[in-house]
Order: sequence, then C-alpha cells, then structure tokens
Amino acid sequence: QVDRVRHRVHNYTLFNRRKLSHILMLAAALLLIYLLLFHGHSNNSNRIDHDHDSQDIDDAHSFPISNTNHLNLPINVESVYRCDRTINGSTSGHFNISELTTLVTMAYTNNDALMRILSLYNDCRLFGGVIYEILVVWNNPDIAFDFNHSKLVVDNATHIIPITVLSQTHNSLANRWFISRQHALMTQSAVFIDDDMFINQHSIACMLNTFLRHKQKVVAPSITHLRTTRQLRKVPDSKNADDGHLEYAYKNMAVKETTEFNMLLPGMSMFNTAYLPRLADMLEEYALLDIINNQVAHCDDISMMLSMAMLNEGQKYLLGIDYIAFEDYGQVRGQAPLTDMSKIKLRYKMRSECLTMIMRRFVTVNMEKKKNVINPIVKHDRETDTINCKTCEWCDIRGCASKKRVRAQLDS
Repeated sequence: QVDRVRHRVHNYTLFNRRKLSHILMLAAALLLIYLLLFHGHSNNSNRIDHDHDSQDIDDAHSFPISNTNHLNLPINVESVYRCDRTINGSTSGHFNISELTTLVTMAYTNNDALMRILSLYNDCRLFGGVIYEILVVWNNPDIAFDFNHSKLVVDNATHIIPITVLSQTHNSLANRWFISRQHALMTQSAVFIDDDMFINQHSIACMLNTFLRHKQKVVAPSITHLRTTRQLRKVPDSKNADDGHLEYAYKNMAVKETTEFNMLLPGMSMFNTAYLPRLADMLEEYALLDIINNQVAHCDDISMMLSMAMLNEGQKYLLGIDYIAFEDYGQVRGQAPLTDMSKIKLRYKMRSECLTMIMRRFVTVNMEKKKNVINPIVKHDRETDTINCKTCEWCDIRGCASKKRVRAQLDS
C-alpha cells in the first residue's frame, strides 16, 4: 500500500513537472511572437530620443564609430523587398517601412534632367530596398508638374515607387523644410537631394545604414573628404558701431588649415523626420524666412543648420560621410559651374553677411523672449565626426566615389 502511494505521488509530481515545462515553453513562444510582431512598431515613434544610453542614437563621445552591428544591418539592397509592392506604395510586410527612407527633391521647371532622375529613383529594381516614396516640392505656382513628360516613366511594372508632388504657393528654398505640414511622412528618415544631383541606391543605403545607427544626427555626404564642410567664424574686433552685434564669416578652409567644421551642406543630406515640424516652427519663430527669401545669398542651408544646432541645444549634431558617389546633372540643364574666383569671393562675402543676419536674429529673439543663450555654431572635427564610405563596414563600395569619379567632379 505504501509503495502504491509513493508511486502515485511520483507520477503526480512527474505530471506537474511536465505540465509546468509545457507552460514555460508556451510562454516563451508567446513572448517570441510578441517581440517579432511589435518590435518594429516600437521603432515608429515620431520623436527624437536624446537618451544617450539608447542603442538607436549615438553618444557625442562615442566616436570613432563602433563596428558593432546593433540593428542587424547593413541593409542589403539586393535582397530587400524591391518590387514586392503595389502601385499605391503599400507593401507586402516583409520589412519595416520606418527603416526605409523618403526621398525629397525640390524643383521649379519640368526639365529633362529632373524627369530622368525621377525615373531612376522610382524604379523598384534599383531603389525598392531603400526608398519608400518620393516627394517633389514643386516651387512653381504658375506651372503644374508634368506627369506626362516624355522623360518621366511611371508604370504598373517596375517604376512604381510613388511620386507625390507638393505644390507651393510661392518659390522659396525653405519650402522643403515645411513638408511635414503638407504630407504625413511614414519613414523615420528623409533624404534631401538637390534636383540636379543623382546618387545611386548603394550611396543612399550607406546614408540610411549610418542614420539608423545615429538617429539624432544630420548625415551629409561628400564626394571628397572636404567638399561640403564649412567653417563659421566670428570676425575679430567686428562689433557693429550701431547695434554692438558681432559679425561672422562664412569659410571653406583647407584641411591643412583646420580639421574643424561647423556645418555641412544639406543639398544632399538625411535626418530624422521628427525634426521637420520643430525645424519649421523655429524658422518662423526666429523670422528667418525673410532672410532666406529676400537676402541675395538666400542662406536657407545656413538657417537650417543653425536651427538644427538650436534644437540639439548646442551639442554635436552633424555626421559627414566622405567619398560618396554622386552624379551632377547640372550640365544637362545648362548650368555652368561657378569657377570664377572673383565671383566665388563675392558669394562668400554675401553668405557671410547672411550668416551675420541669422546670428543676430537668434540673439535678438532669445533676449526678447528671455530664453537661454545657445551658441548654434557647434564645433565638429573631421577626425571624429566623419566616416569614410570606402572603409565603413555597412557601406557597399559601389556607393563610394572612385578616384576617377572624384577627379571628374573636381574638374567640373
């Protein structure tokens, strides 16, 4: 009888252990399913995270960039969904939309070069793995964008990445910074490219992989190691006799002079779309649109960069990528490169005047509103705040500039 009782107790205990094991296995499976289903959703938050303990953003002191692949990247543009989508841009669900990018370009005329470039960008065989949609900021209020242009290809087969035209009521270089008021962006990032420039899918993938590791940064590439870096300097002993404000100089200094830089040119840049509504608000708050639209040098790029510095509270916010390949379509449009040294000096003088006006606006408005004084001219260094496309592990060499291509671009 005692043996029977012991046997029953043993069987009961064994049954409970097996039952508990099954429960634990089921719980683990449910947890795995939950992570797979909702991990992507958690990345869609439309905010800029300043918590420097997060893997999704970078610490200003973490350079040079670690080779640790936190996000299972790089994106492989050969194997991602490419053409597995419908004509309206909906997707098959094989990827996270937020980890693609939105391409934004600004245009004024229905020229052949623009249409040829758009017909490359909307080809899912080339850009299906990196571009979710294309936005054309159309700055000509008198002429409509021509969807029937002979050089523009839109079909139901491969040229299916959607093109959306955002028509503007006036022509302004700042219009691109206000697109979040016209269009709901689905991606975490947007890449802004001038309408006379073309960069291939591997170059955009390099930028996108870099952004996904540094979501707080403005990522801007260059075909060389110094093409887009600029220095913004106080002019010594330059206080204006009338208002006591300092004057500033816009410079493009050689590496042998300094490795420091304070801005990158945003004509080919990528950054977090969560910045856009705040950037638009800041351009209006500091009345910078008047300078952009009416000052002869325009300076929408300087206004944008300094505003981004303000949004980052004067902390480092730039990340350059050297030796990115791109093609210049300016000559197709009949645009001659600016090579006359006297005109270059005049342009830099006008941009220095523009920079001085912008800095005065920041100082004046902050004083009037009793805000904290933030210096938007932030020091960055080529040694720590740029990466090299050719040596970066998440950049495909096909997106990097060769010596022949660099020489051709410099000659032009």
